[in-house]
Amino acid sequence: MKIHSFFIWEKTFCYNHLQKGMQMMEIHIRRATKDDIAGIVKVHVESWKTTYKGIFANGILENVTIEQRKKQWENIFQKEDNLQYRFIAEMLTGEIIGFIDGGTERMGTYNCDMELYAIYILQDYQGLKVGKRLFQALLSECINNNMESLLVWVVSNNPSKKFYEKYNPEKIDTKLLERLNVEEIAYAWRDMDCLYKSLSI
Repeated sequence: MKIHSFFIWEKTFCYNHLQKGMQMMEIHIRRATKDDIAGIVKVHVESWKTTYKGIFANGILENVTIEQRKKQWENIFQKEDNLQYRFIAEMLTGEIIGFIDGGTERMGTYNCDMELYAIYILQDYQGLKVGKRLFQALLSECINNNMESLLVWVVSNNPSKKFYEKYNPEKIDTKLLERLNVEEIAYAWRDMDCLYKSLSI
């Protein structure tokens, strides 16, 4: 099934600052480029620390720096191939507020075509379906390139796993990340067409 390009402007209400009144925001979902590295890094560092506060040890969170992530993302873009799909969510001002990153399933042992590597949204913009729109963009690109199945690893006590569980994934594995002392769960969808339709409801 071919899906039309997902690069559109999304209008959504912001409920994060009710004391200032309800604001209308326009959020653009588009492909990420090397020029977006600084914005992606900012989201990655800030969201990592808010997402995993109380899950990872404080020392681990404090060791995540802008410089460290910048080198990581520069390397990622340098090694990019045709089966890596990356999108950002940005405001009309150009501020990047979220991103999603996916590509070929890295371990090659789960019979999945693709893997969702990372998705992060700035805390002030969570709950506004930005993550859902990014997920749809990734799925659209995968499906248009004849990919059928998708894997994602989620920290077991990360509340965001509920988002994935809404769409009835198959739980296929667990593993312990010893350095972080947390468990990860592997979820898989064998039919991305069906998953995309579920997200569109």
